[in-house]
Amino acid sequence: MGKIGVDLQEWQTTVNRNYTALGRVDLLKQVELKQTDLKQFRNVDQTIERFNKTLNALKDQTADETQQLIQLGVNKQNDDAQYGK
Repeated sequence: MGKIGVDLQEWQTTVNRNYTALGRVDLLKQVELKQTDLKQFRNVDQTIERFNKTLNALKDQTADETQQLIQLGVNKQNDDAQYGK
């Protein structure tokens, strides 16, 4: 039977790379539109605000999940060391 385990450094690198990629997604900047009657532009500022709030929530959740995934890798490595003897 083959060995099962985790390369903790590779695991952490992969998890952190994904977290860092999300960090490169910038918030939208508010735009100043002059008066318009076009329906799709009347609430653009509210749409941008909702997008930015959602993006910030996603980043916060991803930060928490990143730490949990790294801890999962540490736990797996510890289990392998304890039970793989």
